[in-house]
Amino acid sequence: TLGMLGALQEAKLAGKIKFVGFDATPPLIEALKKGEIQMLIAQDPKRMGYLGVKTVVKAIRGESFDATVDTGVHVITKENLDSPEIKALLGN
Repeated sequence: TLGMLGALQEAKLAGKIKFVGFDATPPLIEALKKGEIQMLIAQDPKRMGYLGVKTVVKAIRGESFDATVDTGVHVITKENLDSPEIKALLGN
């Protein structure tokens, strides 16, 4: 996403075409605020860690667990950037 943003900025196309990216790093959040990115898809690292440890503990104990664990994603837009859920995800 960061590479594509850079390419669009260099070509003076950032904000002129629809752009959805993956991740929520500070430079991408800033680009979202500026309108250069319309939407970001982000994982929840805390939830990923929690579910990962929970699954490992089940495996160690010999308990059954799902082979696939969906940790979910969040859609971040300019409109929901200040919501409590997104602020918590971003560590604000």
